[in-house]
Amino acid sequence: VLGFYLQYWGLLPVFISYPIATLIGLGVSRLLIRFAGARPLQELPDLKVYVRRLEDYYFQMVIYLRLSPVLPFTMMNVFLASLPVKIWWYILGSMVGMLPRTLLFFWFGMNARDLWEFAKQPTLEGVWQLTPFVLVLLSLAGLVYIGKKVFREKTRVNPNI
Repeated sequence: VLGFYLQYWGLLPVFISYPIATLIGLGVSRLLIRFAGARPLQELPDLKVYVRRLEDYYFQMVIYLRLSPVLPFTMMNVFLASLPVKIWWYILGSMVGMLPRTLLFFWFGMNARDLWEFAKQPTLEGVWQLTPFVLVLLSLAGLVYIGKKVFREKTRVNPNI
């Protein structure tokens, strides 16, 4: 809607609200986890080793989780709040991951009239409609890559864990 009415000027309130929204989402999710009596993932004995290995990939993981148009933001907030993600990596990763989707939807808003005409009379020039699928595949590929790195490493026996 902002793209339709304000064109590129509509990006300004979005960029101001992104960090605020991510902080609110993380804070509310952490409160929800505490209120529900759930333990963070790094405190679960079976997951402690994997969470520790995942620490090197938090920034990338946040980007890939935010990039996917099919993963619900609220559930990703709760998931990420259950990990010891550094706040600045969380905010920056969220902004970087949400940026392609935001620009795509702004483009849709700015070109709504043309898109409506395309919907009425489709042509082969509408290949851009595959963009959401490309974002899903890119997100999935990144998450699988991180998962392989984290779960492939041999589990080391550490008495401090």
